[in-house]
Amino acid sequence: MAARMLATLDQMSNGRAGVHIITAFSDIETRCDGDYLTKDERYHRSREYVGILREIWGATAPVDHDGRFYRFEQAQSEVKPVNGTIPSVADRNSHSCWGFSSPASTGSTSTTNRYAAS
Repeated sequence: MAARMLATLDQMSNGRAGVHIITAFSDIETRCDGDYLTKDERYHRSREYVGILREIWGATAPVDHDGRFYRFEQAQSEVKPVNGTIPSVADRNSHSCWGFSSPASTGSTSTTNRYAAS
């Protein structure tokens, strides 16, 4: 559903939509919302989530997914982002930011966003 909603927003804004994935700063913060995953697990979930969005946006047929955090069958989006994908947006200075400075987000100390739209 998120892939369809974001693609629709991107179409309505003529390709100006962006996605900011917030993984949360602390385990205490997420437990208040009922999420008991560790910070590392939340980064892995975020990575899987963005991968799913991009897979659905690029698919020409329905998509099945059976991952660690998400499972579904026959997902699709008739509406596609204007430029084929929507960039993930994050604050480079945040230690809790997914895709940039946190080693937990990429498994390394790289500050390159591996998921930026090309």
